[in-house]
Amino acid sequence: MRILFSICCIFISLLSFGQAPHLKGTIYLDIPKGLVTCEFKFTNTSMKDSYTVLLNSGFNLKYFKKDDTVLSTITKDNSGLKEYDLYLREGDSVALKSIEGVSIFYTGAFPTYTTDSVTSDDMGVIAIKNNILRATVQSVFIPELVDRITKKHITSYTYDIVVNCSRKETVYLNGSAPQTGKVLHLVNTSPLDFLIYAGNYNIQHHDNLYLLNTNLEKQYIDVLAKTTEQISRYYSKNIGIAYDANVVFPQIFSIGPKNQYVKWAFTVTPTIVMDVNELNTKIDLKSKAISDPNTFRIIAHEMAHKYFMQQLNAIGTRNLWRFYHETLAEYLALKAVENLLSETIYQEQLTKYIFTEKNKKSIFPTFDEIEKSEKDLTNASYNYYPLFIIGFEKMFGIDNTFKLLRQLVLDKDQFTFDTAYFKKRILKIGISEQDFEKYQVAYLNSPNCNIQF
Repeated sequence: MRILFSICCIFISLLSFGQAPHLKGTIYLDIPKGLVTCEFKFTNTSMKDSYTVLLNSGFNLKYFKKDDTVLSTITKDNSGLKEYDLYLREGDSVALKSIEGVSIFYTGAFPTYTTDSVTSDDMGVIAIKNNILRATVQSVFIPELVDRITKKHITSYTYDIVVNCSRKETVYLNGSAPQTGKVLHLVNTSPLDFLIYAGNYNIQHHDNLYLLNTNLEKQYIDVLAKTTEQISRYYSKNIGIAYDANVVFPQIFSIGPKNQYVKWAFTVTPTIVMDVNELNTKIDLKSKAISDPNTFRIIAHEMAHKYFMQQLNAIGTRNLWRFYHETLAEYLALKAVENLLSETIYQEQLTKYIFTEKNKKSIFPTFDEIEKSEKDLTNASYNYYPLFIIGFEKMFGIDNTFKLLRQLVLDKDQFTFDTAYFKKRILKIGISEQDFEKYQVAYLNSPNCNIQF
């Protein structure tokens, strides 16, 4: 039975890596001066779909080329990013049909910091501080493809990239092991969203994880490795899709005001950027476990994005991406707390974060209203909407709940991530129309379903 499950996990994993675009090229880094130059070629892209290209507005485009022909471009603003329409010749009225074999060359200069600044910081910033560069998929450091018809954003790539540095640096690209040197060759054959963490820092490696720019003692690293292994095994077993990646923990830094984020962590699977150095205060060496349940839940939440952000990527929806990414990841994290820590701690976390007096008195957009809501639903996606999934578990059981989560991931390439996507997956796993309607009334259509608990 164990062998059959492993084969299924591998098969599902291979299916999820379908036809991802491939980037081959070079990144030139001069981190002390804040200079970045990139030259890439797109391959393995769809021949039938037409794309525009998004790029960080801090980069200056030198050219797009198809073979030896420099392409004509029309540039427009897209939420602060540069969006390029590509044409074979100037004056053409029909955009280039395929991005296959197209090359791009661009360069940019970014400010470097040694102290906190008034500039705000988040995942969308290309940040350089104390000779370390950090950028993520949200910064569009690597060009992003947008389907002209569906508006779907293509953010996950395989890659074969040479990084040339002005001096000896340590460079980590999401999906490959960190390397140190002046000329580095990094390859990844499993499509992932982009993250780069590069500069003058140390590497710590233990079993299933890497730590970058950290100073944890080995005894604490052992506990962290054990914890991430427990969480990955729990997710793999219950979702039935292998958690087939080493976890990487770069030490977080901010170029923003000192108190912009009291506790800040983010993930670009399988990388979790957080205050790793503080974990020596969150780990009990006697029990060899993370002693702070909130820290455990945060790590479990970030690891859950392996499924609900990296594989099921709902970016492109206006608001529902928060449900598909954050709410589903938070539910998984709570289940990890319940099963790997204790039922008591799970109930305490529900009371502290979800069943609060404020939540009980609030009115929330129903599931059908989320996408068009003008409210800021960021907090609700963590602290209220998990009740939709907890309610599903209450009505249909934990086995059906994990079956639903698995189906949501398996069908990720076939549909638009609207409310119907969620509802159709429920019916697909065998829930009857009549029972679905009862669930819909009790939870999805309720402006506050706390009463159901």
